[in-house]
Amino acid sequence: MPRLAPKELKLEAKEREHLEKLINRHTTEQQIALRAKIVLLAELVSSDQSWKKLWCKALRK
Repeated sequence: MPRLAPKELKLEAKEREHLEKLINRHTTEQQIALRAKIVLLAELVSSDQSWKKLWCKALRK
């Protein structure tokens, strides 16, 4: 079965800024912060391998 390519994600500056604020805010629930990180990382990568490397690096922070 052929593998579907992930759709490209493009965020506007305001959207990116809002997600970064959610991540950095101390009162944000961990689940919401994690989802925000996933969205920001999804915008950065195009292949699964590079996505995995970035995700591991982000989790170490």
